[in-house]
Amino acid sequence: MLGDGLAALAIPLLVLDLTRNPLLSALSAASVTVGYLLVGLPAGVLVDRLDPWRVLIAMDAARTLLFAALYALSVAGPLRVWLVLTLALSAGACAVFFESALTVVVKHLFAASGLMAANSAIELASQLSLIAGPAIVGLLAPGVAASAGPGEQHRAGTVPGHGSAGSGGGRRRHCGPGW
Repeated sequence: MLGDGLAALAIPLLVLDLTRNPLLSALSAASVTVGYLLVGLPAGVLVDRLDPWRVLIAMDAARTLLFAALYALSVAGPLRVWLVLTLALSAGACAVFFESALTVVVKHLFAASGLMAANSAIELASQLSLIAGPAIVGLLAPGVAASAGPGEQHRAGTVPGHGSAGSGGGRRRHCGPGW
């Protein structure tokens, strides 16, 4: 769940860094919501027909691979916004399947008397991850920018006085034509 909280801020910040477009950044933050719109109904039907434990494991593995791919692509070279948005949307769709399967698993694991406490604990963990995740991203982001070499800082527009917010100069990451 902490990974979801990290992604809640990391993905929009990455898109904002790539495009300097707040609208695209906001759209990227809605990846889980869009995931619910796209796969919400099929997810419930499929989870009812499949083993929910396997769905939990498969969706966690899929999200891990998606975010590992995002990291690998960012290290390999300039990212494309469409690729970041596609990976974020795919991770959001996986989250829908995961949460649907989690509901079924919890219902099967706990008797009626313990179900409310179990759901409360899950919701508490979920809400805490949405607080802790962005806070961790906020703590790590300056360190990542500082650990980048001067050339990387200049390319990313993070060298103070050379393209940082409000300075009006510097270069942004190349996102390709249009995106």
